[in-house]
Amino acid sequence: MIGLAFTHIVDEERADLVTGDAFHIKLLDGFFLRLERRQIEREQQTVVQQLASLQAHVLFQTRLALNGIAITLPASQLGQLAYLPGVASVHVIPPKQPAAIRAASAPASSATAAIVANATGAGVRIGLIDRGIDYTHADFGGPGTPAAYTANNPAIIEPGSFPTAKVIGGFDFAGDAYDASAAGTNALPQPDADPLECNTIPAGMPAPAYLGQGTHVAGLVSGYGVTSSGTTYQGPYTPTPDTATMLVSPGMAPEAQLYAFKVFGCTGSTTLLSAAIDRALDPNGDGNTADHVDVLVITLGAPFGSPDDPDAIAVDNAVRAGVVVVVAAGDTANTFYSVNSPASARLAIAVGATDNGAAVSGNSARGLVRGNGVLKPDMVAPGMNMPSAAVGSGTAAVAMSGTAGAAAQVAGAAATLRQIHTDWSPAQIKAALMSSATPFDAPPSLAGAGRLNVTGLNSINILAYDGEGTYGGLAYGAPWVATTTQITHLLTLENTSPTDQVVTLAATSTATETGVTVQVPTGAIRLPAHSTVQATVGLTIDPQGLEFSPDPSTAPTQNGWPRHYLAEQGGYLQVIGGRSNTSVRVRPAHAAHFSSVDFYLDDTLLDGSLDSREVQEYITTTAGLHVVRIRQVGAAPNSAPLFSAPVILQDGHDYTLALIGRPGALGVLPIDDTVTIVPPDGQALIHYVNANRTEPGWDIGPLDVYLDGILQVSGLAVGSSSAYAALTPGQHEVAFYQAGITPATGRALIRKTFVAAAGEALLVGTGRHDDDDSDLSDFEQRVFIGRSSIQVGSALLASVPYTVFPTIAANAHANGGLNVSPGARSFTLPIVNTGARDTGLVNVPGQPGTPRTPLASAFELEATSPMVPTLAAPLRSADLQYVGVTSGYSVTQDLSQFTYVYFGLASYAPWTTPNEIEYQVWIDVNRDGRDDYLLVNGNQGELTGGPANDVFINVLYPLAADGTPIPNNQFIFWGSFAAPIQSSINLAPFNTAVMFQRVKAADLGMPLDPANPNGPKGPAPSSFCYRVETRARAANGFKQVLDRVPAADAAPVTACGTRPGELFYDILNPGIAPINTSNFIFSTPIAPRPIFLDVNGGAITGQARSDVLAARSGAKLLILHHHNAPYPQAEVVDVRQMTLAAP
Repeated sequence: MIGLAFTHIVDEERADLVTGDAFHIKLLDGFFLRLERRQIEREQQTVVQQLASLQAHVLFQTRLALNGIAITLPASQLGQLAYLPGVASVHVIPPKQPAAIRAASAPASSATAAIVANATGAGVRIGLIDRGIDYTHADFGGPGTPAAYTANNPAIIEPGSFPTAKVIGGFDFAGDAYDASAAGTNALPQPDADPLECNTIPAGMPAPAYLGQGTHVAGLVSGYGVTSSGTTYQGPYTPTPDTATMLVSPGMAPEAQLYAFKVFGCTGSTTLLSAAIDRALDPNGDGNTADHVDVLVITLGAPFGSPDDPDAIAVDNAVRAGVVVVVAAGDTANTFYSVNSPASARLAIAVGATDNGAAVSGNSARGLVRGNGVLKPDMVAPGMNMPSAAVGSGTAAVAMSGTAGAAAQVAGAAATLRQIHTDWSPAQIKAALMSSATPFDAPPSLAGAGRLNVTGLNSINILAYDGEGTYGGLAYGAPWVATTTQITHLLTLENTSPTDQVVTLAATSTATETGVTVQVPTGAIRLPAHSTVQATVGLTIDPQGLEFSPDPSTAPTQNGWPRHYLAEQGGYLQVIGGRSNTSVRVRPAHAAHFSSVDFYLDDTLLDGSLDSREVQEYITTTAGLHVVRIRQVGAAPNSAPLFSAPVILQDGHDYTLALIGRPGALGVLPIDDTVTIVPPDGQALIHYVNANRTEPGWDIGPLDVYLDGILQVSGLAVGSSSAYAALTPGQHEVAFYQAGITPATGRALIRKTFVAAAGEALLVGTGRHDDDDSDLSDFEQRVFIGRSSIQVGSALLASVPYTVFPTIAANAHANGGLNVSPGARSFTLPIVNTGARDTGLVNVPGQPGTPRTPLASAFELEATSPMVPTLAAPLRSADLQYVGVTSGYSVTQDLSQFTYVYFGLASYAPWTTPNEIEYQVWIDVNRDGRDDYLLVNGNQGELTGGPANDVFINVLYPLAADGTPIPNNQFIFWGSFAAPIQSSINLAPFNTAVMFQRVKAADLGMPLDPANPNGPKGPAPSSFCYRVETRARAANGFKQVLDRVPAADAAPVTACGTRPGELFYDILNPGIAPINTSNFIFSTPIAPRPIFLDVNGGAITGQARSDVLAARSGAKLLILHHHNAPYPQAEVVDVRQMTLAAP
C-alpha cells in the first residue's frame, strides 16, 4: 500500500466559504456555481463507488476545508486515480509526527495568564489538533487523580466524563491502535467519540519523546492551573496570579474553552489532519460553520513542507473561513527549507522555538518554504523545558521542549486578542502578533518577526505585513544574480486606531550579506484612521558585492560534518511613530573601574563628581553627533579631557551614556532607553545592560540575568542591552552570572536588591567596580540602576521581517560545437561567461575557491528524457531531462585504484533543497538482469537515523537478493568535495536543477561472499548496465517512482541482455570522457574529476576516441553549469567526427 492520496480536490484555493446549507466551490472549468451540500455529497459518493474498482480504502471525506476524499490503495493502481471522472487532482498526504520533546524535569512555573490587557480568553473557543487531551487532569477541571484517568475507557464516553466545562467538545479520528506508518490494519483509523490522550506504549518500546504532548500543549494554551494543594485553580486571573507555588501554572488563555481533535494513536504518525480541520470548521457536524472554532492550534507536521500538501491547503481555507490557525514550525535543527507542513501554509502562523533566552532553539526549523519561498517561521516563542500538565498524573506537571509548546503560547495570545478585538480578522490577528513581536538578533528564516511579546499586544494599533497575500514577512526569494538586480515588494501598513497617525520607515539587519541594500520610502507616511496604506520596499542586489557569508546563527557543522548553507540578508522593516516632544534625552552613568569624574556632553557639564554606580537624571539635548568628554573632578571646562568619544543620538530617543572600562581603556556605551511599549496598568518596566568592555586579556563575556531566581535574559553580550519587560512593583533581587552558570551550579558575579515603583522605567546594569585596589584583572562587578518615569519615545510601533538569499550567478555556455579530428585522443571546448561569477582560483592553501568561482561538470550524454506531463509543478524537479556519464579511467588507467565513475543528472525544474528529491542510480554490475547496487543522493542526518540536515552526500548501497538496500554508513560528499564552509569549493546544491553523483569503480565489484554484501569484493567492472529513477519526499516519502530513464518499456540494449529499460556504459571505451587534466585542484592524478572552471576563456577537456565516435556516428557532450541560473544550467553540445577531404 502506498501512503495516502487526496483525490477529487476541486477547490485548492477556495475563494469563499459561507455558512448555511450551501457553499461555493471552484469547478474544473473555473466557474463558480452555488451547489447544494447534498449535491456535493452525491458527487463524492460517485467517486467513492469508482474507487472501489481500484481496491481503494476510503479513510475520510471532507467538504469544508477541502472538497476531497482521502484513501489508501495499492501502488499499482495509483496511475488510474487522475483519470477517474470527477477527479481534479491527486496529492499524497505526507504522514505527520508530533512536534515536542519530553524534558528531564519540570522547572518552576512562571506566570503567563492575563498579561494581555487582563484578557483571559473568556468566550473564545480553541481547537487543538494533536494527540488528544487528558481532561481528567485538574488543570482542566477534572477529578485530578491518576485513578480517574486509568478508569476512563478511551473508546467510549462514560456518562458525566466528557465533555467538560473546559474541554467542551472533540473527537478521536484515529483510535489508539492507529499509526499511519504502520503495516496492515493499524494503518487504518478506528475513530471514536472520546478524545482522551493515550499514555500507553507497546511492550518493549521505549517511551516516545512526544508522549503526553496533547495534554501538555492544552495546558499551555488554556489550562486553569493547579494549586499547591492539588486542586483546580479557580482564579482570579487578573491581575496575573502568583504561580511560584503552583503545581501547574495557568495557560495563556485560562478562561477559553477547548476542543480536542485527536488524530494520533498511542504512538506513530498520522494522515488524518484534514479531517480534523474540517471538523474544526463545524464542530457539531450540522453543516453550519457558524460554530467554527476561533483559534486552531496544530502541533504536528512533516519536515520540508510544501504549499501544495493537502493539509496546508486545508489550513489556508480554514483561515479564509475565519479561523486563526497557529502551527508548530517543526524541530529539524536549523536546516534550510525544513519548516514543517502544514506550517508551510501561507496564511498560518508558523511558530519556531527559542531557548527561553536570547537565542533561537538549536532544534527549531528554518525556512524558507520549499517550493514558493514564503518566509516561515512567522515568529518564535519560548520552547525549552516548558512545564505544563502531565498526562495521566492527575495534578502534576511535566516539562517538554520544542515548537509545539511555543505554538501553544502564541495560540493562547491569539485567543486573548480575539477576545479583545472581536471584529478583527485572522489576518489582522496574525499581523498584530508579528508586528508587536520583539525583534531577535537572528536571521528571519529562523526567527521570523521575533519573539512573542505579550506586553506589546496591549497597545498595538499599527499593523505591518506583506502586501502580497501572506499577511506575514516580506520574502524576496533566493535569486541567482548575474547582473545588478532590483526586486520590490509591497508592504501594507494598517492603522486600526480611531486617530490619524504619521510614521516613518526604517530598515535594520540581523543577517548581513554585503552587496544587498534595502530601499524604504523616505519621509513621513500618513495613515488615516481605520485605513491601510501600501508602500514599496525595494532591494538592490549587486553581485560584485556578495560575499556568500554564513550568518552567526548558521553553525559551520551539523553532527560534526561541514554543512552547506545559504547566505542570508534579512532583518526588520520598522514602523516608527513620534512623540510630541521629538527632542533627545540623555543622562550620564558611571560603570567603570575608575575614580569619580566630571561628565561633559560637548561643553555642557551633565554631572560633576559622577561616582561609580551613579546614574543621573535626564536632560534634553539635540539629535545628531555629539562628543562625550571626561575630566578630572573640578578640572576647568576648557582643560584637556582624560577621555573623549563621539556619540550619535537619534531624534526622539532616550539614552544613558555610560562610562565603562578601566584606566587606560575607558569607553562610552550609549544605552538606548527609549520606551516603546506601555506596560499593563500598575506595572513598571525594566531592561538590563552588560556595561563591560572586552580587552586583550580581559573578557567577561556574555551574561545571564536572573530576577528573583528566574532567568530573564540569556547570553546578554558585552555592551548590549535587553528589551523592556513588564515588572510587578515591589522588592526584587537581580543577579548577573557568566553565561552558562546557573544558581544551581555556581556563584553570581554580583547581585542587588532593589524596589520598583509602578509607572517607573528601570535600567539595571552591571559594570567593572572601582574598589580602590590595583587589580585590574578580576571580574569584580557592581550593579547600577537608573530610574525615570515612563515616557514613550520615538516609538517602534510595528516591525515586519524581510529576507533574501542571493547567489552570485554565472552566465556561461560553450563557445560553439565540438569537432574531433581523426586519430585525436583528446578534446578542448572553450567556455564563454558574461555573468558576474567569473573569477578563477586563488592561491590560498586549502581554500582555492571564492564566492565568485563558477564551476561546470561535463559528461557524455547517455539519454534525453521527455517531460512527464502528469507531474504537478511542485514535483517537477523530479522530472529528469538528461543523464550523462564519464569516468577518470583515461587518466588513471587502472580500475582497481582511484578510478571514479560520475553520473551527471539534470531535471526540467530546480529543487529548492536536495532534501526534497532523490536521484537513484540502479546498477547491474554483472549484467545478469538483477540490480546489484543503488547510488543515491541524501543527507548525513537521515543516513544515521536522525533528522535531515544540510550535510549533502551520495551513498552506495549494496542490494540484497530481493532488491532491498543494505544499510551502509559510508558516503561521499555532494559534488565530491566537503561543503564550501570547509573546502571553499561550492557545487551549489540549493535552488538548482543539476547534480552529479560519483562512485568508485572498485566499489562496484561483486561481493566475494553473496551473504556478506558489505564484505570483500571481486574485481572492478569495466562496464555495467544502469537506470535512473527519481523520487520525492512529498510523493509518499520517497516511496513512489516519479520518473525513470530510460522508460521501463524501452527496448533492451544488447549489452544488457533481454532486460528492457536499461542503459549501458563501457568504462574502457567511451566515445568521449570529459575529465579535468589541467587543473589538479579539481583533479589530482589519483582521483581526477570532471569539474572545470566555468570562467570566460576556460575550457572543458577530456578524452576523445575517434574510432568509437566514428562507429557511433558521433556523440553529445552534456555540460552542467552549476552556477548559472536554473534556466539554462544544462547544455548539450554535438560532438562530431571530422572527416578528411580526399586528395
